[in-house]
Amino acid sequence: WPFGLNFGDDSNTVTNKIGVKPFSKSKNYDNDHTWTYYNDKFEIMPVFDDKLNLKWLRIWSLKKSDKKKIELKENLKQQNKNIYTIESTEKIINNRIN
Repeated sequence: WPFGLNFGDDSNTVTNKIGVKPFSKSKNYDNDHTWTYYNDKFEIMPVFDDKLNLKWLRIWSLKKSDKKKIELKENLKQQNKNIYTIESTEKIINNRIN
């Protein structure tokens, strides 16, 4: 199986084997847990039962638009690190004055 996954693997094992955190988590029409992962080449969609054990799996090659979406999300994470609140800015200014 791809990534060394096996039916019945729990969600933590699946995440560890894929090597990235889930991009999204939701439930499908059967009330199964559907998670989506992205790596450099694939969209990986494992579906878990109510105990979060792997039930089935789909894998697609990434399209250019998918790669851009992942890149945008990563860029936004980096930008958030550089955004200061009013309180943190005041604290920085006060520390420099004192």
